[in-house]
Formats: sequence, structure tokens, C-alpha cells
Amino acid sequence: MFRLILGFWCLFLISRCKQRGINPFANNKENKYIVTRHIDFFFRKRCASIGASIQKYFIPDKSPSEDQFIIGLLELQYNPSIASRLKPFTHKIPWAKGWPENNQSFWNAEAFMWQKKIDLKIRKRITEELQYLKGRNLDIGCGSYSYIPSVGFDLSLKMLDFNDHLIEKVPGDLEQPLPFQNNSFDSVTAIFVLNYIHKYNQLFSEIKRILKLEGSFVMILSENKIKEWQRQKEVNSFSAEKWISRLEQYGFSVKMKKQQNLLFFTSKFRM
Repeated sequence: MFRLILGFWCLFLISRCKQRGINPFANNKENKYIVTRHIDFFFRKRCASIGASIQKYFIPDKSPSEDQFIIGLLELQYNPSIASRLKPFTHKIPWAKGWPENNQSFWNAEAFMWQKKIDLKIRKRITEELQYLKGRNLDIGCGSYSYIPSVGFDLSLKMLDFNDHLIEKVPGDLEQPLPFQNNSFDSVTAIFVLNYIHKYNQLFSEIKRILKLEGSFVMILSENKIKEWQRQKEVNSFSAEKWISRLEQYGFSVKMKKQQNLLFFTSKFRM
């Protein structure tokens, strides 16, 4: 009887995850964390008496506020109006305090669903496009997914934690000078990042400083509008021509092409 109940319970959880766009079998930290929170939440709210004893041995203790906030983030992807209901939960969550106004807390929360927001076909196209890059790559604003093995640099500790494609993880702010030595990278990638940067001029100067001679800077942006929820953090939306002009001002030779509503800017420093 216990096995039968356990089997029905597992089927229920799998169904619940799939309804919310989660693959419970995907082998990455982001999915494992969300699925664990669903299990934890299920035990706490739906079968507290049984769940309490099982949780004691199998599930790390998390506050109900964190459980409810993380699960609420899934609904937020489809219904941004619930943000006001989620905000009170964040007061007791260290990594989410000040959400969504605080930038670091905002991107920490986005980490839980970030990999789901990019279509697999687009991800494959970007991966293919970057395969020519060799040597040590710095992925700035790397988020929870990098397309080639890289040193990852991001404001969000949660993003860095969920990113399984990094050889090194460095937390930091792209609005500040980069904490890397001169001529220390063969390439730098910035994928869906520059729309969120105020001091992009300073950033271009820093990228030029840390690139080796003949190094490449690859910037990728979408031709489409940023989704409504992330748009609150957008600070610029220049045309492709204006981005090229800005890069050339800093001594870069730029080639740009469009594919699948993506803008690929490949830049090298002109001597």
C-alpha cells in the first residue's frame, strides 16, 4: 500500500512540475532546486503530518517564505501582476531582500527560471556561432547558462551557482571596473547583457584593456523587445548601427550579422 501511495505521489509531483514548465528529470542545479522546493512545499502544505517526519531526514530546512516565493516566481513568468503578493515573502530571504527594486535581488530571483527563457533553437545557434573562440573566455553577465566553457562574471550569486558551464565564478558589478589584469583573456562574450548596462562606455574600455592582442569581443543582442518583466531593468535599446558606432569609438573593428532575430557583433581591437 505504501508503494502504491508513493507511486501516485510521484506522478502528482511530475505532473505539477510539467504544468509549470519544469522538466523534473533535467540534470542541472536550477531544475534540481526548483523540484526540491516543490517537494518541500508539498510536504509542508499538503501532507504536513507525514511530511514532517520524512522532511526531517531527507529535505534541508527552508523557510516557508522562501518556498512560497520560489514557487510564486514560476507563476510570475505568466502573470507579472502577482509581484506585489510575492514581495512580503522577500523580507525574510537574505538573497531576495529589496526585490524587485534591488538589482542583485532581482537577478537572483531570475536565476531560477533563466534557462527556460531562451528557446532551445536560439541557444543552439548561439553555441554554434561561438565555437570558433579558443583559449580563455570571459563571459560577462553570464547568468545561469554559458555557451562555451568560460570564466563567469555576474552580479547575481544565484546565477553563478546555477551555471554549470563555468571554469571559474567571479561575482561583481559590470557598472564598475572589471577585476581582471590587462591582456588576460583571449575573448570576451556578452550575451543579452548590454541592454541592462548604464556605463557601457566604461565597460567597452575595460573589455579592450583585458583582451589579449588580436582577442575577440562577441556581443549578442535580440532584435525583439525584452519581455515585459525584465524590461523594468532595461536602460538602453540602441539600434545595431548605434552599437557599431559606439564600439568603433573605442577602437574596435566590428562585423555584424543577423540570424534568427539575433544580432551578432564580432569585434577586434584595431592597432
